[in-house]
Amino acid sequence: MLSYRSNPHSGGQGVYVKNLSRALRDLGHAVDVVAGPPDPGLAVGVRLIALPCLDLYNPADPFRVPSARELSDPVNLLEWIGVSTMGFPEPFTFGLRAWRYLKRRLAGYDVLHDNQSLSYGIWALSRRRRQWRRSTTRSPWTGAGRCAPKPASGESCSSGGGTPASGCRSAW
Repeated sequence: MLSYRSNPHSGGQGVYVKNLSRALRDLGHAVDVVAGPPDPGLAVGVRLIALPCLDLYNPADPFRVPSARELSDPVNLLEWIGVSTMGFPEPFTFGLRAWRYLKRRLAGYDVLHDNQSLSYGIWALSRRRRQWRRSTTRSPWTGAGRCAPKPASGESCSSGGGTPASGCRSAW
């Protein structure tokens, strides 16, 4: 499960990730959450993979100026330039970081569930692993869930109202 912003007390992403990961664990699934800050406060038995980032929205030090060493990473540089020019690059840069971390680890996963990132990095992960049993995306921006059965078939299905279309199964 992927989530670029993971506050477990406010917003929606962190609350959703915390509750869904716990419910999946309770059903007997092994669940890894790849997340950006802050710590989502996951249940015991759910593994957190915290991706390092600039955390430019940290309330303790908002919009800090990163060090030259931090900016030597092209993804960090892209994020800082985006924020400095009044953009919101965090979903995009999280996707790049997730791709960087997961690209060699995909064989260990049956399902990839993106919680709202909708970035090219997440798309690249879903395209890289053709034998996925399920790849899902949850996004309040579209008001709908999307799931893709076996990408090798080239078919996908989507629906409105947050429920899967006929023949699709999804985690929410």
